[in-house]
Amino acid sequence: MDRIVAARVFVTIAERASLSAAADVRDMSRAMVTRHLAAMENWSGARLFHRTTRRINLTAAGEATLAGVSAAGFHTSLAAKTTRLMDGLNAAARAASVPFATNHVCGMFGLFFSERPVHSFADVMACDVERFKRFFHAMLAEGVYLAPSAFEAGFISAAHSTADIDATIAAAHRAFGKL
Repeated sequence: MDRIVAARVFVTIAERASLSAAADVRDMSRAMVTRHLAAMENWSGARLFHRTTRRINLTAAGEATLAGVSAAGFHTSLAAKTTRLMDGLNAAARAASVPFATNHVCGMFGLFFSERPVHSFADVMACDVERFKRFFHAMLAEGVYLAPSAFEAGFISAAHSTADIDATIAAAHRAFGKL
């Protein structure tokens, strides 16, 4: 489930105070809106709405989530954090002479062991999956938990600090050096 879409659906539900109205606004079925909300609640580890057959109201966790994702500059800050991480990972790979490419949008990113940019399914399939596995395990040994598959996206959150990102980049320098 796409976290960005799920977050947008969450905001629409909160604005409209209705799953059905959110479905109409987002041009999706009510069942799909419910799935996006369930995914948001799963990722956050908290109920975001009190729901009855007649009403839907934000919980305290829902209010905090809405305030966070609605804050001025939230998405710009998230995108800047992701760009900082991707730039650092690319520099670490270059320093170790490891073919590496990244893609990112807002807080979502992909990591690819490829000598050229990755823009298509065919490009992804041509990546060095075995090298990704070695990198994943080297990063895990450094205490950095990445998505375990070369075909999964990673995510930056508002909770990630500059120190977290810099520590990840430092770990990547060491991991790329082992490849």
